[in-house]
Amino acid sequence: MWQYYIKYKMKAALGLTGIILIILVGNFFLSAKISTLDQSISSICDDRLKPSVYIFEITDNIYRKRLLLKEKGNDAQTAAFINAHNRHIASLVQSYEQTVLTKEEKLHWAEFRKHLDLYNNLEKKYLSGDREYNTNSMALEAGLNSVLNDLNSLSKIQIGAGDELRQNSQTIISRSQMFSTLEMALLVVLGLFTLTILSVSDKTIFSAAQKQSLN
Repeated sequence: MWQYYIKYKMKAALGLTGIILIILVGNFFLSAKISTLDQSISSICDDRLKPSVYIFEITDNIYRKRLLLKEKGNDAQTAAFINAHNRHIASLVQSYEQTVLTKEEKLHWAEFRKHLDLYNNLEKKYLSGDREYNTNSMALEAGLNSVLNDLNSLSKIQIGAGDELRQNSQTIISRSQMFSTLEMALLVVLGLFTLTILSVSDKTIFSAAQKQSLN
């Protein structure tokens, strides 16, 4: 009789322990997913949105420099404005390099830095009065186009990487919702299981044990 009682209690305890363990594992999984989701959201902001703004501002400054050369020529005032734009671009470049770059992005960024340096050198030659370089110089135009093409490629990378992060975030949310639903179901089962155990008195257990022993 006592063996039956102990066996019943052991089964109940094992059942409750199993459900609790599953819920604890589920909570751990959800916490990990929430942490990953937080990192993805931060990455979208810090490593995709901000670089997109930097690229836009770099492009804007480069176009402004080109307009200055076209409209003002190579006088001292123009040189001062050009230098101001160059300092702003250098600051934006530094900010961009503090973000996390993808493998493909690093390659395009290296090309951009190289072409930007070449274009800036051509500008300096023009501003210094070198007759070989003028506002219609093929070298200046080619240098400008190379820089702008690099910036365009970098901009496309931001869009692609941003979409990938968004899809990963959606996957995390979907899985988290699934585990949350499962956890709620297990909590309901746990509640029903507990009520069942509490509703069964020791007298009922012993009565069932006696019937089993008689059989």
